[in-house]
Amino acid sequence: MTGRASFGRLCALAAASAGGPAVVAISALASPIAAAALAGGALLATAIALWPVAGLLLSAAVVPLERIGRLTNDSSMYTFSLMRAIGLVTLAGIALHVAIGRRRVHVPAPLLLYGVYVGLGLLTLSHTTDWTYGVRAASAMFGNLLFLFVTITLVRTSRHATWAVMAWLLTTTAIGLFTAYQWHNPASIVTENRFNTTGERTQDERFATVLYDTSEYEVLDRTPRALGSTSHPAVYGINVILALPFYAYVLRLTRGRWLRACVAAAGLVACYNAVLTNTRAVIVTLLVTLLLIALTGLIRVRLPLVGLALVASLALMPFVPSALYDRVFDPQNYRLGRSETMRARLTYWTEGVNILQDHWLLGIGIGNQTELPRRLRDRMDMPDNSTVHNEYLQSLLESGLMGYPWLVAFIAALWIRCRRGRRLLAALGRPDEAWLMQACFVALLSVLFFGTQVDVLHFPLKGWWLVMGLAIVLSDHARRAWEARALEATS
Repeated sequence: MTGRASFGRLCALAAASAGGPAVVAISALASPIAAAALAGGALLATAIALWPVAGLLLSAAVVPLERIGRLTNDSSMYTFSLMRAIGLVTLAGIALHVAIGRRRVHVPAPLLLYGVYVGLGLLTLSHTTDWTYGVRAASAMFGNLLFLFVTITLVRTSRHATWAVMAWLLTTTAIGLFTAYQWHNPASIVTENRFNTTGERTQDERFATVLYDTSEYEVLDRTPRALGSTSHPAVYGINVILALPFYAYVLRLTRGRWLRACVAAAGLVACYNAVLTNTRAVIVTLLVTLLLIALTGLIRVRLPLVGLALVASLALMPFVPSALYDRVFDPQNYRLGRSETMRARLTYWTEGVNILQDHWLLGIGIGNQTELPRRLRDRMDMPDNSTVHNEYLQSLLESGLMGYPWLVAFIAALWIRCRRGRRLLAALGRPDEAWLMQACFVALLSVLFFGTQVDVLHFPLKGWWLVMGLAIVLSDHARRAWEARALEATS
């Protein structure tokens, strides 16, 4: 009997031994649904133990679910979700394979840099004035670190990377279609409290993907905004924007006419959902991302196609719902005099600089969302929690000069990996992998641009952490292949 066969039979025997009695017990004490769920979980755990990449593919598939997959309210200090459950099982599978020598642990520079940043961030909880959101932020950061580790450890070939991207895009498209349906169905829209515009939902509102926003009540009446399966329109917007370069990548891989049409339609659904978020920062980032996709060659841009797109856009303008025109398509709304949120954001940034002067070395603590409202509550209406809505300033405020350089070094390492990996893969004659690296680079640039307007790395952007992990792996593969070729040439 081979080692692989012995390992497989051992896992199957363990699953049967543990799962069989458990199913019988729950069947007797609970419902058939609970028994079926336990049986399915046992089979899933066995599959991941035999082939841990299955855990990565399942994680990628449930990445876009976010709030739909959560088993707790959005406002809970400690949240648990379907993705975390799959992640824990996948980590257990990795630990098992490492223990028996079937896999090795690899810690590349970006993972180490972010790990140090997370560690220093945890130390800031010792002096934070916002323990609740600090713990939530620490939990999210640690989850990001683990997800990055899982991706780097499990992806061994470009085929694994492509499968993970496909799983992610399929779920993103399904949620986009459901969100578009609810946006055009007023009965499905929930109303946001203008004094507490967090977007956080309860379990009863798990499938509510659109809300009426009244945050700019001085200028606009309540405005419908898509938040998809996330907790805020801005979060949903950047999530679907991140998928766009990968729709372009899949379009390059697809050969059949009908399949290409389906992929293009899925990309248009993502663009439409970004528009439905009714968020100015999202619209600007959408345009920047589409421009990057064109400039980097992910999409072959031809003049007739550009002309057709312009004509179609002009023809559709009269049919744009007034709710969208009033907020994001009216150029006047990009002036300070017409945008309450833009004026508030400038105030946040100014006060953020003042806070930094008082806490420049150690920061105010990761996830701190009470310091800014405490200082501004006497001057303007403020929710109980808020950030400065700028990733670079917010992270600097939270971790100070002690921790912030590690985050900068992490981003720089990702930038270098994407650029170097794309160049080496193209030189090695592996164009499909090179285009995947280019898509990862566009995703990186999109997030960095969006970070000038919101604290984007504080969002639950598991899709971004997934593709950054893929970029690290592919870059390492390209470097080793290039070194091997150089060694052959000199021998």
